[in-house]
Formats: sequence, C-alpha cells, structure tokens
Amino acid sequence: MPGFLAVVHALYADRAELLQQSAITLYRAAAGFFIALVTMLPLGILLGRVRVLGDFFEPVIDLLRPLPPLAVLPVVMLFAGAGSHAKIAVVCYGASVPILLNAIDGVRNLHPMLHRVSRSLGLHPLQSMFLVDLPAALPHIVSGIRLSMAVPILIAVSSGMLLSADGLGTFLTRSQESLRIASELGGLVVIAACSLTFNNVMTALEARLLRWHYARVG
Repeated sequence: MPGFLAVVHALYADRAELLQQSAITLYRAAAGFFIALVTMLPLGILLGRVRVLGDFFEPVIDLLRPLPPLAVLPVVMLFAGAGSHAKIAVVCYGASVPILLNAIDGVRNLHPMLHRVSRSLGLHPLQSMFLVDLPAALPHIVSGIRLSMAVPILIAVSSGMLLSADGLGTFLTRSQESLRIASELGGLVVIAACSLTFNNVMTALEARLLRWHYARVG
C-alpha cells in the first residue's frame, strides 16, 4: 500500500487529468440529479394530492423501485447509446425514487385543514399544489432530496467503471489495471471530496429553505 505522501504526490502529478475527469463525472451527476428533481418533484406532488392517480401508479413505482440503477444501464444504452446521455439517464433513474416517494408521502401526510383552506380561498388545484402543498411538505421533500444526493456521484462513477471512455470511474479502472495504486487512492480522495461538497451545498440550501421550519420546531 502506498503511503500518505505517495498519494499526495499522485494527486499532484495527476491533477490535470483528475480535474478533467472530475468535471465530466460531476456534469453527468448534476445533470441527472437536476432532471430527476424538476420531473419527480411535481409528479410526486400530483400523485400525492390526486389519490386516484397515486393508487394507480403505486404498483408501477413499487415494481421499479427495487431495480438497481446499474442493472438498467444495458437497456438504457439501447436507446441512448454508450455516451454521456446513457449515464445521465441512469443517474436520473437512481435519484428519482427518493425524491418521488418523499414528495408523495409529504403531500399525503399534510393536515386536511390545509386543503380546506385552499378551497375556501378559491385556489386552482395547480395553485394549491405549488402554493400550499409544496411549502407545507417541503421538510419531507428535502429529506428525500438529501437521501438522493449520495446517488448521482455513486452511479456516475460506477457506470463509468462499467462502460465509458472518460470520467472518474474510468480513471479508477485504468489506474487499477496499470497497478498505479497511489493514483487510484487519489481518485477515491477526489470522489470523497466531491461527495462532501455536494452534501455541504445541500445542507446550506436546506438551512436556508427551511429556516422557518427549524425556527418553529425550536
């Protein structure tokens, strides 16, 4: 096993390649996560508010939820090819489940009085979804988003190890094949740093968005 100084030297020697491959992996992770967020969040609010739709789609969600994201990669490749689009689609699939389920549960667990108030104010159902349901269920929704934060980088790296010509996953695979263990450990350090950055950004956003919630609970 290489020592600490060897890993630091490998990080410095591979800094240009690590920076380039990190940008590719982070792009795939961020794109997949963003697509999952902007699609699954409204869908979850809709399925949570319209009980009939939620009960209709619940078996489909329960069927897809246990499937490992990397297991669907070969199927996605049939439609999206072997480039970045396939990795982004798999990342989106993996990040969608926690966001969707927490949005559904958050809206369904709202106090019935909120729905009565929105009807008494004459709000359109679409207005009620985004002016009443979304803010009230936001603490539950943010919990689902935090759960899904670990998924994008994990899948982006793993899919790159299975089939890709670039990204941190490919960097790890090539380092292992060439027995550059120090470089491989350096790649792991970069992945850990990226994950920590993602988590810190989400924590800061959560504290800002839910300041009212924490003040009320406190």
